[in-house]
Amino acid sequence: MPHVLVSLPDELLVGIFKFLDVVSLAQVCLVCRKLNAIASSNAVWLPRNEKVLNITLLPGVSVKEQCRLSRKWTKGLGYCLKLQGYPRSFMPWIEISHRKLYITQGDTVQKYSLKNEVNSSNCQLKRMGRAVIKHEGMFTPRHGDDVYQFRVHKNVLVCGGWNGYLSWTDLNSGKTRIKTKSHESDVHAVDFRDNVIVSGSRKEDLKIWRFNDDFTNVSECSTTNAMDRVLSIRINPKFSSFVSGTSGIRAHPLRVWDLSRGEFLHQLGKNHRLGGGPLDMEYTGPHTLVSAGYDTYIKLWDSRLSNSHCVRSWEEPHDNTIYCVTTDCGHMIVSGSCRHGVVRLWDMRMTKCLQSFYFGGRHVNSPVYSVQTTRTHLFAALAKGLFAIEFT
Repeated sequence: MPHVLVSLPDELLVGIFKFLDVVSLAQVCLVCRKLNAIASSNAVWLPRNEKVLNITLLPGVSVKEQCRLSRKWTKGLGYCLKLQGYPRSFMPWIEISHRKLYITQGDTVQKYSLKNEVNSSNCQLKRMGRAVIKHEGMFTPRHGDDVYQFRVHKNVLVCGGWNGYLSWTDLNSGKTRIKTKSHESDVHAVDFRDNVIVSGSRKEDLKIWRFNDDFTNVSECSTTNAMDRVLSIRINPKFSSFVSGTSGIRAHPLRVWDLSRGEFLHQLGKNHRLGGGPLDMEYTGPHTLVSAGYDTYIKLWDSRLSNSHCVRSWEEPHDNTIYCVTTDCGHMIVSGSCRHGVVRLWDMRMTKCLQSFYFGGRHVNSPVYSVQTTRTHLFAALAKGLFAIEFT
């Protein structure tokens, strides 16, 4: 039988192997070098890659390897690592940009480089262990004033923090500039795209700022009363509007605003739970938004279909507040819970979560304040440490 298979044309073998399951393909790869090469080719594995969970692709890695990694995410087959420990409790926020990881620790933002996910000599993934990050430096926008949230874009780090300050740092030169009293109270939410900043504070105001050409100064474009405490902000990728998430006590928690004029456009959803505002949001495309927060639900919104009702929703199994959420802009959602360091992995095509990961040990009761993912790692920031799961 092996001799018959080997004598068949490569195109016919590819067509046959497309119908095999993963176990059968693995057995075919053991027959001979020719069948191994064909059964491992991208032509055989591309149809399977359309169904994988994490679509963030790695350059130089075969489609078969991509599918193997996706299976590790789905089955929860990873190594849990504690990357950093803190002497006291923080409320850290994480961002990943251009293979750099940024995380807040009180009044500083720490910068780490992410080690290469691929061994360039043979293009095979390798386990990196504790060497997954390397410290590169730190930024302190304003001594003594905690950083609540920040965004990294175009090599500029924009921070909002305590006492209403807004700061921005040129990551190339390390020079920091501060706009004191940009708000009357703490800046809880900020987003930054191109040369526009949108910020929101605890005292219910939303402000739009614009950088000058060399990013040395910002000017205030508009101020809007959000009528509620601002918890989160996201700018639309089409750069025409932004959405604000508020506490949902005195006003509707999800509202869309015009980015150029700061005018109210419409709200997302009709009925909402009192105090069920979104703590985190993320656009997965120009028309689709994922939100999560105090109402214990992850919700997917699509402006092409309806502004009154969410397209899909997923309930947190233990009815806990969801502190943070991130996606791969495909089918995967990762959320962080308010208790016991729980991170949950979701597939948008399913109704229940795929996996639950518990960080920090049995006796840890810290919220997961922020989560970020790469193709091979899941990062979670807790009150007393930075943790990761490595799927390699």
